[in-house]
Amino acid sequence: MINGRISLILYMNLILRIVVLCLAISLYSCKNQDAVIMKMNGDWKVYVNEGQMKECWKMENANVYNGNCVLMNNEDTLFFETMKIYKNLGSYVYATSFLLKGEEHKTDFYLKKCNNHQLVFENKTHDFPQVISYTFFTPDSMLATIGGKEKDTMRYEYFPMKKIISQ
Repeated sequence: MINGRISLILYMNLILRIVVLCLAISLYSCKNQDAVIMKMNGDWKVYVNEGQMKECWKMENANVYNGNCVLMNNEDTLFFETMKIYKNLGSYVYATSFLLKGEEHKTDFYLKKCNNHQLVFENKTHDFPQVISYTFFTPDSMLATIGGKEKDTMRYEYFPMKKIISQ
């Protein structure tokens, strides 16, 4: 009987340690997500074949970042998209919205991977892209990537962006 109680106490102690460890990892992960997402803040640009693409991100509050992406060729706006990254149930959602032929298109992507220098959002049901990622190299340089399957072919587009430093 005593051995059974000792075994039960040891078992409960082990379970408690596992729960505490999981909570600690979960809390660290959330803080890590917040720190990496804070790196988005600011204005970023890249030159592509069609012109200059600019992404602007601004922190609304601790749980929400608002952004927009514009592709310009001289004075012509070729593409405009609004984005929002917001916290939902402890993780982040990347919501996009743009007009195509007068019709609004909205898509949500969900944070699937986060480490000290990378965010990866995914929506496997979206036509293209299914993955949006941001990889941070320095405080003023990042690589934005969109990719996934399009018409049975894997396709990726890379946007090496520099932060615009205001004078």
